[in-house]
Amino acid sequence: MTNSLFAPPALGTNLWLSGLPGGGSKIQDRSPCAQPGAITGATWKRLPSGLWYLSFDGVDDGVDCGNHSSLNITDRLTVKLWVLPESQNFANVWVVGKDAAGGRSFAYGISSSYILWAQHSGANVGSSVGALTTTRWHQVVYADAADAATFSFYINGVLDRAIASPPAINSSNTNLWLGKRAYVGAEGYYKGGIALVEIQRKLWLPIDVQNSFNREKRLFGVW
Repeated sequence: MTNSLFAPPALGTNLWLSGLPGGGSKIQDRSPCAQPGAITGATWKRLPSGLWYLSFDGVDDGVDCGNHSSLNITDRLTVKLWVLPESQNFANVWVVGKDAAGGRSFAYGISSSYILWAQHSGANVGSSVGALTTTRWHQVVYADAADAATFSFYINGVLDRAIASPPAINSSNTNLWLGKRAYVGAEGYYKGGIALVEIQRKLWLPIDVQNSFNREKRLFGVW
């Protein structure tokens, strides 16, 4: 587990929340940008593999990852994380996003039917074909390439759906949040676990997604 979590992050990594060592009010960022997330309400839990992750209650929990310029990505973007969804209290919940009244950029989440969905600049990109299941960990990847005009959903290392000509991602200095929509007056909160959050300013190809999944799946003990 240690080698998997603490190998140097790949070039282009702008956020890498590995989770370890766990505990405390912050989750450390191991990317070159070194911007820890401030935890509000979410609690630390540990898997049998030793991996620490954050559990969100779906009421008022979130992680504020700040508004460092490295997270203001509009061209090529890949967001990867592991989720353990529970029954949601909201129809659509953010798992990660830079979306607030002061600036709408990218927002990626899960519906109450456990379908992945995406928004760019407040406009709907689309949703996945496949659905997640509760009480089971899944690796989910959201990948956008403005120059290629494509957006892709991946679930557990496999391409679920590719969408042509998605809306553009606007530049925004609003903060990036995990597990919370920070839009004042229209907040929403994710319920479940989140682990191994990675954001890169590059487009992952199917082989990149598959390699990431194969490298990390053993930590979750379900394959």
